[in-house]
Amino acid sequence: RPAGRIPLDVMMPFGYYVQGGRIRGPRRDYRITDILLDSWNNLWVGTAGLGVGHADLRFNSLEFLRHGPIEQNVTAIAREGREVWFGGRDDFGTFARGISRYDTRADRWEYFEEEVVYGLHDAQVSSILPQGDNVWFGTDRGILRYRTDRDAWVTYRFSRWTNRRVGPTTALLHDDSRLWIGTTSGLAVLDLPVDTLRTV
Repeated sequence: RPAGRIPLDVMMPFGYYVQGGRIRGPRRDYRITDILLDSWNNLWVGTAGLGVGHADLRFNSLEFLRHGPIEQNVTAIAREGREVWFGGRDDFGTFARGISRYDTRADRWEYFEEEVVYGLHDAQVSSILPQGDNVWFGTDRGILRYRTDRDAWVTYRFSRWTNRRVGPTTALLHDDSRLWIGTTSGLAVLDLPVDTLRTV
C-alpha cells in the first residue's frame, strides 16, 4: 500500500534529515521520488541520487542500502509477494540502464538491463503495477510487461499502436480485461484479450 510521506518517528542516518519532499544531506539534497509501505511494515524510499532507503518500522531506523538497484535515480517502487521491484530514470548525466528486483527472503538483487534482456526496450520507468502473473511498467514511450510464469518481457510502444503522440506514463490500473494507462497527454488502454494498445 503506497504511503504519502516518511513517518515522523523514523530515524534517518547521521547527517541526514527530511524536509518537505527532500532528504537533506551533508553535501547536497536528494529529492524523494517514491515511497512504499508494504504489508510487512517495511518502508521503502526511492530517491534521486541516493539510491533506496529501507526501514523496518518495528525499529524505526532508516538505512540506505549499500548494494541496491541498478538505477541511482529510483522513481517507482512496487511490492509483489516477497519481491520488491525498482525502476528509475535518467538523471545527473547517468542513463537508465534497467529494472531491479529484490528478493526480501534471500536478500538478493536481480537486474534486467535494457541492452541485455530480450524484449525490454525502455528503461525509463515511472510506475509499476504487479498483477497476477504480470508485472506492468509504465515508461516514457509505452508499457513493459514482465510475465512471471514465462520469465519473459514484452514492450508495447505508444508510437506503434496509436496515431498521435502520447506522453510518458504517469499511472496504471488493471481491471478484468484491460490495463488503463494514464499519461501526461491523455488516457490509453491495453485490451488484453486482443493484445492491442490504443488511445481513449
